Amino acid sequence: MKRLLVMLASVALVLGLALPTMASTLKISGEYIFEASYENGEMGVLNPDGNDANKDGYTDVDVTSNFLDFSTLKLTLDFGEGDSLMVAHVPLELTVKGSGAEVALADNYWFAFNGDPLKLSLTDIGAKEDSPYAFQSFGDPLGLVKTLDATTTLKAVGNVAGVGVTGYVIDYVADDDPDTGDNEAADVEYELLRLTYGLPGGYTLGGIYAIRADAINSSGETEGAKLQDRPENLTRNLALDLAGPLPVSEGAKLTAAVAQSQTKGSSDAKWGDGRNALKLSVSDIKLGAFTVAADVRAVDPQFKAVAPEEEDDDVGVSEVVDYAGQKQFKVSVSTPLDLGGREVKLTVTDDYRTNFDKNEATIDPWNEAAAEAEFKVAPNVTATVGGSYKAWLERANVAGRGANEGYDENDYSHSVFGKLEYKPVETVTVTGEVRHTGAEQLTIKGSGVKLSGSVEATPIPGVTAKAEAAYGTGKYDFFADTPRPTSDKVTQSTGSAYIEAKQSFQPGSVKSVDVVLASGAELDSTREPYIVGYGETKVNVDDRASAKAALLYGKTEDHTAETLKIVYTGVDYKVSPNSTLSLAYSNRNEVGNIYAAYAVKLGASTMTLSYGENRLDDPCEGDYDADKPWAWLCTIGGKATRDNFYTLKISIPF
Repeated sequence: MKRLLVMLASVALVLGLALPTMASTLKISGEYIFEASYENGEMGVLNPDGNDANKDGYTDVDVTSNFLDFSTLKLTLDFGEGDSLMVAHVPLELTVKGSGAEVALADNYWFAFNGDPLKLSLTDIGAKEDSPYAFQSFGDPLGLVKTLDATTTLKAVGNVAGVGVTGYVIDYVADDDPDTGDNEAADVEYELLRLTYGLPGGYTLGGIYAIRADAINSSGETEGAKLQDRPENLTRNLALDLAGPLPVSEGAKLTAAVAQSQTKGSSDAKWGDGRNALKLSVSDIKLGAFTVAADVRAVDPQFKAVAPEEEDDDVGVSEVVDYAGQKQFKVSVSTPLDLGGREVKLTVTDDYRTNFDKNEATIDPWNEAAAEAEFKVAPNVTATVGGSYKAWLERANVAGRGANEGYDENDYSHSVFGKLEYKPVETVTVTGEVRHTGAEQLTIKGSGVKLSGSVEATPIPGVTAKAEAAYGTGKYDFFADTPRPTSDKVTQSTGSAYIEAKQSFQPGSVKSVDVVLASGAELDSTREPYIVGYGETKVNVDDRASAKAALLYGKTEDHTAETLKIVYTGVDYKVSPNSTLSLAYSNRNEVGNIYAAYAVKLGASTMTLSYGENRLDDPCEGDYDADKPWAWLCTIGGKATRDNFYTLKISIPF
């Protein structure tokens, strides 16, 4: 925390010196917002801070109330732009309170000093890859600093005497639960530094110094602890890595990294013993007709990274997490073969895993050998055949594991498969695979067959279709989180299909008609399916009038417990150049709702008088629904029209 305060003070000093220059580039924009309601003789205003608000967020008032007490004024201050020496963005929200006002940040802020050799910035924008001021992954080979939640972020980027510098001082302040006020997470401090240096021959040498400190409270617990308590439970990472070409052949690459992790319980204590991690990878080594790649990894089971990625999402799990407690030796060799005039690409791989320390075992050691051959059956048909054999070498003494869990030295798994990819035309791809797997795990031995296939097509512009299906049967569960042999026969099937068509027309005197038709399904023999049909038409009559109609029927991923029958119609009509009348009707499972709004624009200002509620909540967030055209509609409220409910909203931007 002291280091953060020092750095913040430095930034404040720089800002102070640059203030005259910044003032000359100041731009002020903002918005005044007031919103009131009227329902059956009772008035209310939207209370910005929520105090004394009823379930709708409105505070009951009478006509003698000072409505300014419930107004919101948003001011955004922008200094500089582009590559200016100083750049700042400060969005403020002023809540009027009678004789005074409360000031808070309305959104993310940032201050940036585009200096040379270092650029400094301060922001609370969090971790966003699209912002140059936010935290971004170091991209180091072991994934020590890959992802984290970030609030207050002080960042330094530049090149000092040929050394690339990226540094962060970050405070992560955990949010309290808005309903209960409780918080199970602790505040965290990060100090992160990565240096890179270009060496002769195209090599890059990198180094990391990173510290994480979790706050604890006076009772010695982390749950809900704040940074104003004590920063304790410190973790430190030191690392070196090297990447560049291997001179053995053209295109060959080398990646090497070593790292050490240390922890201590308090800032006054001594750092504990170091826990180590190692990676050495070579790839694209050409040895005659052969191409070779090899990996060596070793990660102490007690190695603790400062900011790793632990979930299997888009950025991938950090290697120090994925290989925790393991040693890996892996080699892969590929070569082209000529079999009867047919070119075949053959790849053979061997992957050996054992425990980093037998006294702290995390896995049962195993070795897996695999081979596959890829070749063209015809110009538009590619075939791949292969197989693997995995043998467990011993049963390790893994802490906390039951007698019927894990593997012993008699266990194995073997699999053979054949796969075809067929492209009858450029816009259609068909795949099919058959796989036979047999395994023995402890006392259970079984085998099964799995069939799977997929079709992807874009038959005409604007139309896309995709379908996948899989079927497995035998004494083997192909669909478990970890596929395994079973004592009894298991038969399961899964499938999904989706088709979407988007077309635009210009019939007659109508400006345009946009049509979207979509249907999707997720099927699994072990649960209820969800099947959705959706249609949408938007008619732009002219520059003044447009209408939209949509229909949704089925079960979505977010609503598997009920079948949704939703109808939506809406009309927007420009009554005058500066006023618009909007009408909407929705019906969800035979419960209807009417919403009407009249909006008047005076310059950039808007006054909107509305009746009822539009019932459009947040869109569906399920993995299957989130990117589908029905996402905006499938959470629409199912309540009847709220009679005699009016709202007035005034927005004055400037």
